[in-house]
Amino acid sequence: MTQEYSMIIFTDQKPYITLIHTYLLGTPYKIKGISSRFEETKTLLIHHAPDFMIINLLHPCSNPDVHQFKIASPRTRIILSEEECNSQSIFELIRAGADAFLPVPLLREDILQALAALRNDEIFLPPFVAESILQKSREINPSTHKFPYILTERDQTILECLAKGMAIEEIQSTLAIEEDLIHAHMNNILQKIHFSDIVQNHINEKLVDVKTEIDHLELT
Repeated sequence: MTQEYSMIIFTDQKPYITLIHTYLLGTPYKIKGISSRFEETKTLLIHHAPDFMIINLLHPCSNPDVHQFKIASPRTRIILSEEECNSQSIFELIRAGADAFLPVPLLREDILQALAALRNDEIFLPPFVAESILQKSREINPSTHKFPYILTERDQTILECLAKGMAIEEIQSTLAIEEDLIHAHMNNILQKIHFSDIVQNHINEKLVDVKTEIDHLELT
């Protein structure tokens, strides 16, 4: 029996819903809920804890929204499909918890490839995302950041290959390294971004706690 994977969709564009329904026909991916409202979407995430969530909004999704979705259902892989994504927004959305981005216009082969990669615990990095991460990493000066996002030379080389649209097999041949190692580097790249955000959020929470305690002491 074929294993099924659950999904919810957060979108305010009706044509997109029809498109996704069409693309998923005959696949193991089943839509459990659709909403255009933030709070309702959070409720769906908490209730279903789906395998996947796809976001497509007329106005780009904000970092705090993605972060709250990830908190509501940590196991859910979040996929964004938005037209207005530059290197800054892509990097920040990954930090907030986004797992993958889909190019626009959305094609069936792209969404199925992304879903297949994520369900196998692999990383889906289309060229425009790889280029955005690479560009952002070059802008960051480690000496001016408390929690710098630092790529190794091999990380950067693999991102450069992905940004050129090279397939994993081509990268393997070009760099003379094993496929497993390429996937490990790709996973490591995203984990570094996620980790920098986790550390920063933890520090921010501690600062808020300290400020609250100081305010309490001053009042007493």
